[in-house]
Order: sequence, then structure tokens, then C-alpha cells
Amino acid sequence: MRSDEAVLSIPFRLAISIAVLSLVMPLCITCIETGNSELSRKAAFEICQRIGTEIEIVSIGGIGESRNLDISDRVGLLGSDIEIVVGDYPAGSNSSMISCSDSKGWKRAIRLDIGTAIIGVCSPALSPVTITRNSASICVSHTIIENMNLVIVGAV
Repeated sequence: MRSDEAVLSIPFRLAISIAVLSLVMPLCITCIETGNSELSRKAAFEICQRIGTEIEIVSIGGIGESRNLDISDRVGLLGSDIEIVVGDYPAGSNSSMISCSDSKGWKRAIRLDIGTAIIGVCSPALSPVTITRNSASICVSHTIIENMNLVIVGAV
């Protein structure tokens, strides 16, 4: 009789385990997704802050000042939907900003404290710079292009 009870209890225990797992698993997956999104957002904002600090330091230096920033330790944490945009067209309304956002509506912006003599922050092509997961380092330099005093940001 005891052996029959033990045999019956194994399928019963298995059924209970499956029921509990099916209830808990969606919660765990949601927690993992939420945690990954939060980690990705924090990494994006930290990259923005680090780039902003470098831009401010280079803007204080004279023409020819240049710095390289290694972001390889953080860019791997970025989600595929994160977008980091540095600068704008020279003399644009947001020429001294860095913004990061994702597809879920999250957005942060950093206003840079650069000198008034600097017209803007942009890429060498005079357009905004987009930082992607493939960007391992950032080069920031203070230069003059087409008679404009600019801070040039390039992703390498």
C-alpha cells in the first residue's frame, strides 16, 4: 500500500511543480526584462555623462585640444533600442546637448556647459553623432571647421 501511495504522489508532485512554475515564470521573465531595461538605461545615461564631461573639458582648452574616451566597458550593456545622440548642427537650438532614449518612451538629456565662443558640438560632417553598441571609444576635439569654432565628437 505504501508503494502505491508513493507512485501516485510523484505525478501529483510533478503536476503541482508545473502549476507553480507556470505561475511564477512570467513574473521572472518580466523581472529579467525590466532589470535589463533599467541596466541599459543606466549605462546609456552614464555614457552621456562621461561624454559630457569630456566635451566640457575640451571646450575649456584651446583650439587643438583633444581627448579620447573609452566607453567599451559600458556600451555592451546598451539595449538594441537605446539611442544616444550627441550635439546638433552648429548653432542649432540644441547644439550643446546630449540625449539618450529608448523605444519605450524613456528619454534623458544633458545640457552641456561650454564656452559662448563655441558655436556647437557635432561630428566632423557637421551633423549630430549617434553612439551605437559598436562604438568602443569616443574622440572629442576642439577645432575650427569652415570658420566655425566647434567641438567635434567622433565615435570610433
